[in-house]
Amino acid sequence: MRSPDARPPQISHTEQQSVQCSFSELSEQATQRKTGPITVFNRFDTLGEAWLFGLNQVMMHGEGIQDDAVVARDISLDAERTANLLTQYESPSDETRLNLKLKETLGHFVSIETVSIDDPVIEQFADWQRIDYTRKRYGQDSGSGGYGNFVYGPDNEGLDHIVSKLLVNPSSKSAVINAPNAWSANYGKPPCLTAVDFKIRDDELLMTAMYRSQNVFTKQPGNVLALRDLQETIADRVEVPAGMINLFVASAHIYEPDWETAEKILAQT
Repeated sequence: MRSPDARPPQISHTEQQSVQCSFSELSEQATQRKTGPITVFNRFDTLGEAWLFGLNQVMMHGEGIQDDAVVARDISLDAERTANLLTQYESPSDETRLNLKLKETLGHFVSIETVSIDDPVIEQFADWQRIDYTRKRYGQDSGSGGYGNFVYGPDNEGLDHIVSKLLVNPSSKSAVINAPNAWSANYGKPPCLTAVDFKIRDDELLMTAMYRSQNVFTKQPGNVLALRDLQETIADRVEVPAGMINLFVASAHIYEPDWETAEKILAQT
């Protein structure tokens, strides 16, 4: 341990210039990536671009792990494929679940400027059965098992509360919808969508959605399109245009049965 009276090591003039240059370059890079009120490192013009980025990140850099409690509908909504998956990957601990390998990246973040059902990448490659299913689950008429149940709240109380906050104080930092910690519709686990935050900045309604877990291949397009529906509903009521959607996923993953298809999509784009 260095004595309290010891002088710190001296840095030469050349080393000082090098350090200053490094910090200067880093600062310039950070400034170049700052857009409006948000500093974004993974900003994309379209949902399709953001989705392809996510597929690539998980397939190229994801760590392999094993999960023996995968719900079959997380892979496919098709009854025949679901039956085949249960036959091929039946979990040893639960015959109604799948035992699957997956690739996972942690702390996935993207910011998306334009979200549209007419996105050419989404039109060509995404699962439209899943997209339609997800948009209904996030909607006002989703029923007790849908995300709309806690997003909108009973008699739209949750949504009305968000709108009221933003109308009273457009600079509010507390217009947030939080998911329940335990949800019977998700086998007692918290929903994958854990929070949705709304802020009016530069006269636009920005949305940040936080997921504890997301199957990027199967679910991300539908999730984001459903979130845009919600964002536009609130934007109309507070009379500002819908701006960017920021998406944070703690566990972004793709399951083994979809690896080959994900790689084919990346090869074609």
